Amino acid sequence: MMQNENTDNTQQSTLMNETRQEVRKFSGELERVKESIDQTWGEARSTRMDLEQCQMELHSQRRRTNASWVMVLLLAAALAGISWYSYPMLKQYSAQLGQLPSVQDLLKGVTNRLSSAEAELTAWAAEREKLTDRMAKLEKRVSSNTQMAQNQGSQQTAAADQRMRTELNEGMDALRGRLAKVESAQGADRTRLDQLQNELVNARQEITGVREETSQQITKVQQDTTRDFSGFDRRLVTQKGSLDTLAGRIERQRIDFELPVNRAVELLPGINLTVSHTQVSHQRVDGWLNLASDGRILWVRGQYIQEPLSFYSKRDSRDYELVFTLVKDRGVAGYLLAPKGTVQTASAPTEEGSVASLP
Repeated sequence: MMQNENTDNTQQSTLMNETRQEVRKFSGELERVKESIDQTWGEARSTRMDLEQCQMELHSQRRRTNASWVMVLLLAAALAGISWYSYPMLKQYSAQLGQLPSVQDLLKGVTNRLSSAEAELTAWAAEREKLTDRMAKLEKRVSSNTQMAQNQGSQQTAAADQRMRTELNEGMDALRGRLAKVESAQGADRTRLDQLQNELVNARQEITGVREETSQQITKVQQDTTRDFSGFDRRLVTQKGSLDTLAGRIERQRIDFELPVNRAVELLPGINLTVSHTQVSHQRVDGWLNLASDGRILWVRGQYIQEPLSFYSKRDSRDYELVFTLVKDRGVAGYLLAPKGTVQTASAPTEEGSVASLP
């Protein structure tokens, strides 16, 4: 499946590269056509500039020709005026003028100058006609060149446009065909991708279900294990407490006593017991324990026989138990369970009394 996808991707890349190359080729041909059109328009502009320059020279020549004609006309008018003014005088003094060779020479020079001026004017007129003909030929040639350039530019532009359109249409048709192939390949790829996505979703759902089931099993196992361990811990603590209690009881020492009513007896150093009242019918005792080492008093109220009274001392974290075994009108008997290793019962009596037998 991955190889097919790689092959499709390679084909798509090849089609896209070929399409880009054809587009670049069309762009190059279009640029060449644009350059040819620009060159044709440049030649047309150059021809137009030559034509405008010739027209400017023609207008300048015409202005010079008009000025020359004006001068010729003025000179002719001046000569006519001089001739009209001097003609009567020339008749009166014709004899004298005939006798003056210098005046004749002067007149000949003037005549010659007029003849040369007329010849120059004639030559200038002929030259003007030639220039007019040349300008007409130049205008015709410029017009024909301009028309030819325009025709050639139009033909080249039309041919290039037609060729570019043809090639572009052919390229677009080929491109459309290739794009259709690419789209069909992409459609197949999309279908395959959808299938893969569906398979992936199903796989994820299965994995999620397996994970949830595994998590539930793990949670159940953890809960069962925790419950088992908790019960085991509780049983272990209970057994340990029982063992500690049993060990404490085993490792404790018993101190028996007989105590009269309203007498204080030191059972252990710092522990004094006083019985204030007895109830023989109910086998109950009232009194108190003076814990001198702790500086406190523990009251004994309605304590039955064979019922342990537990208490603790600050100097020892283990417990003590006081048990009454016999109740009489004038005293009581019993024992004290103390931690092993405590000081033995005091041998000497205190100021208030000592451990003694009942009377």
